[in-house]
Parts: sequence; structure tokens; C-alpha cells
Amino acid sequence: MPSGFLRIYDSALVSSMTLHHVRDVPAVLRHSFTLLVPGGRLAVADLDTEDGSFHSDPTGVHHRGFDRTWIREQLASAGFQSVSVTDVCEMPRMLPDGTTRTYPLFLATAIRP
Repeated sequence: MPSGFLRIYDSALVSSMTLHHVRDVPAVLRHSFTLLVPGGRLAVADLDTEDGSFHSDPTGVHHRGFDRTWIREQLASAGFQSVSVTDVCEMPRMLPDGTTRTYPLFLATAIRP
């Protein structure tokens, strides 16, 4: 990444339904910490742990959602403080058999001290 590429966005980072496509989530969270200025905020919305049915094609999917305790621990390990993980919404998806299933999503927020 070019030097200074994200400097104009260094007070907040947002990830929406992305982390389950990332192989090394702890590394991404650690890197996100370095991009933020002190007082900068991170917001991550993603799937709670699920059985793999959310994506009919698993190509590029590295996680079947996340355990909220694990996300909280990873954010703290990356150096973030004031970590919060809460319900954000439920997302309905039509499955290949034509039925609809609802998947809960969380919102994790944290602050770089």
C-alpha cells in the first residue's frame, strides 16, 4: 500500500460483511490498529457463527461467521480498547432449496487508545 494512502481516513475504519472472506483475521485487525490515530474507531459488522449455508459457493470464504467472544478477544489482542460486540440485525437469505433462512449479524466496535 502506498505510504499515506489511508491517512485521510485515519480516524475511522469500517468493515461490513468482509472479515469472513479474510484468511488471517488477527493480522487484519492488527494492521487496522496501526492505520488509526489514537482515538480512532473501528466498526466491524459480520456474521455470527453459522453452518456454512450463508454462501452457496464457498469460494473465497475462509470463516463460517465468528464467535463473538473470539472477535472481542482478537480486537483486544490487537491493542483496541472499549471493545463492544452487539446485535446489529438479521439478514434473510434464500437458500438453494428455495427456503429462506435468517442469519444474525453483530456489530463490533473498538477504539485505538
